[in-house]
Amino acid sequence: MSQNSRIICVRALFKWLARNNHLLCNTASGLELPRAEKRLPKEILSKSEVETILNQLDTSTSIGLRDRAIDKFEKTLDFILSEQTDEVAHMIRKKQFGTSTKTA
Repeated sequence: MSQNSRIICVRALFKWLARNNHLLCNTASGLELPRAEKRLPKEILSKSEVETILNQLDTSTSIGLRDRAIDKFEKTLDFILSEQTDEVAHMIRKKQFGTSTKTA
C-alpha cells in the first residue's frame, strides 16, 4: 500500500469520525498527499536518431507539413532563446566585472 493510499484512508476515517460526532473536528483534513516525483525518461534519442525521424516526415501530407513546421518553429525558438541567454550572460559579466568577454 502506497503512502498516498494510506493518507487517503486516514483522511476518510477522520472525516467519518468527525461526521458521526466521535471527534470534535477533522484534524486530518489538512493532510496533503506527497507530490508525485516527475522523472525524465531513462532513454532519450540521440541527435542522429532525431534527424532520422525528422527526415522521414512526409511533407506531401498535411500532418507531415504540420510536423515539419513544428520542427522549424522549435529550432527557431531554441536559437532565439540561446541568443537571449548569451546576451543576458554578457550583461551580467559586464555588470559584475566591469568588462566584457563577448566576441561578435
